Amino acid sequence: MESIVKTIEGLRDPSAYGGFHRVDEVTVAQTHISAVFLAGDYVYKIKKPLNLGFLDFSTLEKRRHYCHEEVRLNRRLCPDIYLGVVTVKDNNGRITIGGEGEVIDYAVFMKRMPESGMMDVMLENDEVTKKHVAMIAGELARFYKRARTGEGIDEFGTAEAISVNTTENFDQTYKYVGETIDREIYDDIKTYTDGFYLEKGDLIEDRIAGGRIREGHGDLHARNICIDDDRVYIYDCIEFNDRFRIGDVADDIAFLAMDLDFHLNPTLSTHFVNEYIRLTGDKGLLGMLNFYACYHAFVRGKVLSFELDEPEVSGEEKERVRSEARLYFALSHHYAVSEKRPFLGITFGLSGTGKSAISRPIAEEVGAELISSDIVRKELFGIKPEEHSYEKLGEGIYSKEASIRTYDEIFSRAKRSLGEGRPVILDATFLIPKQRKRAGYLARQMGARFFIVETICPEEVVKKRIVKRMDSGSYSDATVDIYNKQCGYMKPLSTEERESTITVDTTAPKGENVKAVIRYLLLND
Repeated sequence: MESIVKTIEGLRDPSAYGGFHRVDEVTVAQTHISAVFLAGDYVYKIKKPLNLGFLDFSTLEKRRHYCHEEVRLNRRLCPDIYLGVVTVKDNNGRITIGGEGEVIDYAVFMKRMPESGMMDVMLENDEVTKKHVAMIAGELARFYKRARTGEGIDEFGTAEAISVNTTENFDQTYKYVGETIDREIYDDIKTYTDGFYLEKGDLIEDRIAGGRIREGHGDLHARNICIDDDRVYIYDCIEFNDRFRIGDVADDIAFLAMDLDFHLNPTLSTHFVNEYIRLTGDKGLLGMLNFYACYHAFVRGKVLSFELDEPEVSGEEKERVRSEARLYFALSHHYAVSEKRPFLGITFGLSGTGKSAISRPIAEEVGAELISSDIVRKELFGIKPEEHSYEKLGEGIYSKEASIRTYDEIFSRAKRSLGEGRPVILDATFLIPKQRKRAGYLARQMGARFFIVETICPEEVVKKRIVKRMDSGSYSDATVDIYNKQCGYMKPLSTEERESTITVDTTAPKGENVKAVIRYLLLND
């Protein structure tokens, strides 16, 4: 590896590119298998001399071959971005692109795309829209339609072929158990994966018969997508191993859907999948989606774990790698258990602290049924949701008997939905421990995960909200007087309840709180 270190250091020098174009500054980005040099308007990518079994760049000739393969394959989606392959030379100790000297390596030569359009950057800045993911779905629908299929391709879609990849994943990840993945999570994902082949064998065969096995991309995540105005560039496909690039189209679609989930955008993930199905009519991929999302999240965790073995990675960077790898493995675990285990979430907080404001977008993002005690209470007494009944706490529809009837009904509805496998969020105050215990018991009874979203907010803000919403068409009938009385009888969460609670300050931006809850859901199966 000493030679690659020398090459990388040499290509950091802007003068190394003088034979091709003027460069004022070079930025270097590395993965465990490659080094990328951002040099002015262009990008150069070299492959590290590694043999990882599934990847072999160990010789100069192999690196030359795979550089040419990378250009050939990526021109399918980005013909004007991939310019060709150039030589890396050593001229008496000076490393250059082209020019005189001994050829010591090869580099993929590309146009540089705008940093602001990189999809991972856009996701971090909340700039990706449904229009953008629909554009990506359209580009992929056209790509797969013309991609290679049939003899020589279909073989990669069999259960036997897929299991080669998953078995390799578990074998290569086992050494990181206890460091980036817990043994229980590892075992759960493996059990789910092994069971999938037994349960979905017919579906796998149907996908082959339906022509859904194609020579695709293999590494379809946000870092490999650039959005520039009305153009979508999907680049950096897998070139080093056919079995990672060729497979069910659901494999690629699930990869990007998983990545959108990882970036806490499940609504965009769902829209992307639905748009692709609308364009292609491929409803059958839904049966494969969870499996491949689980697989790709596991792969991302594994690949990050590999970086822990690289001597050039600093101690601080290794801590970041461990943390991110654990997030991916947790997401993989989420997919492994979520199909058979819905969740029951409840809100906890005084009136006016933002329970409805936060629970509604959360339910929309994660596809949960939202059951509001305010709406159910009025339905039970023949009152329209938007009508108000400003009765005192403990009287009328807010009497003890009416509240018992209301909670009985929301629990009944929740049980029915959980029985159908649907996740549920109950939007109510849940100020009394008995009500919260009942919710936890229902979750255990139905085999569902249980969590609490506690909403907090300064008292002066709450009172302003209550006064304002009395004239805004809110479903709530809470008044400042009711809020004051609730403060007197609310029972705080116990230490045990705190273990399954996420607390959000609703004075923070709503989007941040929604993402915090989604992150909690994905990482606490």
